[in-house]
Amino acid sequence: MASAAGADTTRQPLSQGGPRRLSMLLSRPGRRGYWALAILVLVVGGLGLRLVAADSAPLGLDRWLPWLNPPAVTLHFPDTDGRFLVPVTRRVSSKSVNAEGAVRELLEGPRDGARLAAALPRDGVLDGVEVVDGRATVSINAPGEQSLDPDAAQLAADALLRTLEPFDDIRSVRLLVDGASVADAETSLARRDLHPIYYSYGPYLVPVAEASRAPDEALRAYLSGVGADPGLVGLPSDVRLIGYRLDAGRGLAYISFTFTESLRDFAVGDPDGVRRALTGIVAMLTSYPEVTAVMLDFEGRARLGLGQCSDMLRAPQLEPGALNDEAVAMRR
Repeated sequence: MASAAGADTTRQPLSQGGPRRLSMLLSRPGRRGYWALAILVLVVGGLGLRLVAADSAPLGLDRWLPWLNPPAVTLHFPDTDGRFLVPVTRRVSSKSVNAEGAVRELLEGPRDGARLAAALPRDGVLDGVEVVDGRATVSINAPGEQSLDPDAAQLAADALLRTLEPFDDIRSVRLLVDGASVADAETSLARRDLHPIYYSYGPYLVPVAEASRAPDEALRAYLSGVGADPGLVGLPSDVRLIGYRLDAGRGLAYISFTFTESLRDFAVGDPDGVRRALTGIVAMLTSYPEVTAVMLDFEGRARLGLGQCSDMLRAPQLEPGALNDEAVAMRR
């Protein structure tokens, strides 16, 4: 009992003992300087990070810390109406981040709930992917009597080309099904010079190819195209471009738009939609080599609607790492 009583006298509640222990620790000779230095480093470091974020492009910690940026591939699936090829980012194992791994993921088809169609025959078996001088030959065995009509075969070849372009500088694709060539797709030089304009189509951003133009001209084309196709959604049609300025030394584009009631209503009613629209604008502009990051402004507003997108208005935005995250789209 004596030892228990002794233990009770030395163990104090955290609310009482914590501050006393901290003050004793700070008061010990030789340690006060270390603690003061540590606190100073934290304060200065925090201020420095805020200044960097406010005066330059975001730090992109996920690019510095691999565990915050798991391996991924961008697959292209047709929408259920066959109008667009939708780029979808899928988290995969590191061994799948190559041409063959990407084709295997494409063969698996879209995840349940993604509201997309399969680009290749479901349950098809990959025989191999051969890349020679920028030309990829993809060989697939289709299950049973499953086959592709000419339109579906061409769509499959196009989806393969878009999916494989990031690997080995692939410029063309030949699709073989059960040993027979069914379709080819080739990246034209004209398409490589295009800078896509992105609009929302359902829960996804889809690229709509436009003629090559300067970034400010692309912005005006984007705004003029809003509402031209009822299936495509961007910023409300009454939003206007006030100004465009490029800091060439930093690659930072400053974009000013009008703030309208319809934009406020859009942000309140569909916060995911307005965030998607802004992401599409950033993706469009950063496709130009002279633009590294984009600073968005809506007549000085710090937020849209009820706080929506305030983080996207406070700091420059880098090129999006993923336009359409498959896991996020499935939750919408």
